[in-house]
Amino acid sequence: MGAGFAVFDLDGTLTSSDTYKRFLRARLRAKPWRLAHCVPLAWHYRVAVREGRDHIWLKQKALRAIAGGSRRDELLAFAARYAADVVADDVPQVALSAIAAHRQAGDQLVLCSASFDFYVEAIGDALGFDHVICTRAAWQSDRLVGDIDGINCFGDEKIRRLDAVVGSGERGTVTAYTDHHSDQPLLDWADKPVAVSPTRHMREAAKSKGYAVEDWHAKAAFGS
Repeated sequence: MGAGFAVFDLDGTLTSSDTYKRFLRARLRAKPWRLAHCVPLAWHYRVAVREGRDHIWLKQKALRAIAGGSRRDELLAFAARYAADVVADDVPQVALSAIAAHRQAGDQLVLCSASFDFYVEAIGDALGFDHVICTRAAWQSDRLVGDIDGINCFGDEKIRRLDAVVGSGERGTVTAYTDHHSDQPLLDWADKPVAVSPTRHMREAAKSKGYAVEDWHAKAAFGS
């Protein structure tokens, strides 16, 4: 590894779980009265299937139901506690070691995720990342709306935002880690692509394109 950039996806890569679903569950445990707002979500899911709505539409519906209207200060404090829990019990030692190795090599660390900024930034801070690129949540004054502010940080949008961080000049070597086949453009963009505990489709892509493959989420990776 030379001095450059190390880009890490979050869900399924640094963590074994989907951090957005985990956040929604944690929020419901903290605010159980919000369950009443979740009743329409089953109908929204049926609409999404019937009308071919994308996952972004459902993502916003769930956030609005479970956390919409939350005060900024309260939600950010909750997100900081949530992030600490994620780092403590869902980031395996092998991932922490990879982060540490890149830091030691002088690489800038970039966390790049489609999940929402109010907790992804807290996870990035807890892990010592230099840059955090993620989906931005919309606010009205100091209240969470439950919508996306701008574009969902997914697919080609990740590359666009990474280009703004990495730049077009002397970027050094860029290593990228991700598990999901939707991030194949990210691995094609990187100098050193690594498929981490990949999905079946990503594993097939790794075999055909020659990506390195690493398993970070076997039980042994957690020391159990």
